[in-house]
Amino acid sequence: MHSYGGTVGTEAVHATLGKCAREAEGKAGGVLRLVFLCAFVVQEGASLLSLSKGEAPPYLIINEDGSCVVQETACAQLFYNDVPPAEQQHWISKLKPHPVVSMNNPVTYLAYKHHPASYIFCENDQAVPVEVQKMMVNGSGVEMRTETLTSGHSPFLSMPEKLLEAVQKTAGI
Repeated sequence: MHSYGGTVGTEAVHATLGKCAREAEGKAGGVLRLVFLCAFVVQEGASLLSLSKGEAPPYLIINEDGSCVVQETACAQLFYNDVPPAEQQHWISKLKPHPVVSMNNPVTYLAYKHHPASYIFCENDQAVPVEVQKMMVNGSGVEMRTETLTSGHSPFLSMPEKLLEAVQKTAGI
């Protein structure tokens, strides 16, 4: 789960989706481990915006239709600060508006309380500073395997091989 995906994933991956739970029902497959990648680890009853006392960050443009976008001038620094400049514009062009309401919805289920979890810290992340990442992991109330990359917010673009190694290591592969 990456960035905002941490709130979506922790809400969505119920205990019944775990490999052991599925096997007990005679089903194949299932979740073995959650991996948070510079992602939000929100507490039950909290929302993404509640982490910042309900205030949207200054670089977020809220549209009249209830969607929001990150100011284009901020995207390169926030999301792609360690991606070559020639690639930054390509990835910025792929960003889509996001519904603001989803950032205000409180999390009602914590998957990381029901599945083994890992967290990959990104030390040079400008969108979710590493200090915030560590605060959320420490406040989760669960033990997470951790790895640290020297990347910005998008290591899948800037250092995919090192990200793969970190995922494999935290997964015990």
